[in-house]
Amino acid sequence: MERKSERMKMHQVFTVSDGLYIPLGSDTQQVFKEVKDGVSSIKEGQRFDFPETTYVSQFSDDPSLSYEGSSRLEAMAKQSIKNSIAKLPRKLDTEDTGFIICTTKGNIDLLEPEKTFSQQSNEMYLFRLASKLSTYFGIPHKPIVISNACTSSLLGLIHGMRMIMCGKYKHVIVTGADIVSAFTLSGFRSLKALSSSYCKPFDNDRDGINLGEGAGTIIISADASLSSYPEQIILSDGFTSNDGTHISAPHRNGEGLHTILRKLVSKHGASTSDFISAHGTGTKFNDAMEARAITRSGLQNTPIHSLKRYFGHTLGACGIVESIICIQGMLQNLLIPSLGLNKLGTDDYLNMVRRPEERELRSFIKMGAGFGGCNAVIRFQKAEA
Repeated sequence: MERKSERMKMHQVFTVSDGLYIPLGSDTQQVFKEVKDGVSSIKEGQRFDFPETTYVSQFSDDPSLSYEGSSRLEAMAKQSIKNSIAKLPRKLDTEDTGFIICTTKGNIDLLEPEKTFSQQSNEMYLFRLASKLSTYFGIPHKPIVISNACTSSLLGLIHGMRMIMCGKYKHVIVTGADIVSAFTLSGFRSLKALSSSYCKPFDNDRDGINLGEGAGTIIISADASLSSYPEQIILSDGFTSNDGTHISAPHRNGEGLHTILRKLVSKHGASTSDFISAHGTGTKFNDAMEARAITRSGLQNTPIHSLKRYFGHTLGACGIVESIICIQGMLQNLLIPSLGLNKLGTDDYLNMVRRPEERELRSFIKMGAGFGGCNAVIRFQKAEA
């Protein structure tokens, strides 16, 4: 009865560690330094047989990456998890730890013609990917897979937060990972959603996305003493919605995103955050929809940026990858600008961050949107002194 009572308590959720492995850098501090310096890992793609040039953020062969019988995606995910665990002040109790893997396409490169049928049939399943990773790190519980387009890793954080709040686990490892492949590029190309150059989120001349790849991991916990950060970071809220209007186009008025932003405003007030990290893909319709949702929610004067120009759109991983950069910005009291923005190109005004700015930062909102009309927002904040 005592154990059941303990499990029924609502717990506060702390963000205690993180790990990155993306083309811009192999750890969080290295990536954040590149971002501060305005560096982008997006380059002209050389691996894809398209008549036009593609612009992607993709790894070259990395001899330091240990595959150990893993696929390329699994090796990236493992490295990000290792990076996050290594920063913890003490060993993680895996008996009280949940694991969530978030991805849109998983091991999609195994569909390429040179792969054998046995590789395809055995390794393409997302539950297989989750099982291999959780087993590798000694987590005895059944892992969870979340694959809901580009909101996947934000949804993973929301689900992990709720499991901790209701006492199911004391800690949850949430990992987002996706790769650039001919399959994914072909899909976005068929929708005419790829940029003909470097992406320009929210700019008047934006014409599409640049895809990126990599992995990010955030460890959340009910135990604040497990934190690896100089200040305690709380994952304070998270909401999700679905427009259900179109399989690939967003709701023109941003209805679903506005609904969940309004929940944050209702709970925390109009000054609900010191900045907003938008999804900001660089497509005409996505950026216009986000601008409309932000304005309808009364948040248009809040400083806003998109991080997609730095390392591309990492699909199911983008929510976690970008949250990690924002956490560092908040800890260092630095507003990160949007690269590629010359002239604002949305009908609704947004207070875009155009250059690095030092100011006290105590909270931020990370937004995400994706195919099928899915939307998600999460809010991080520093703990009160």
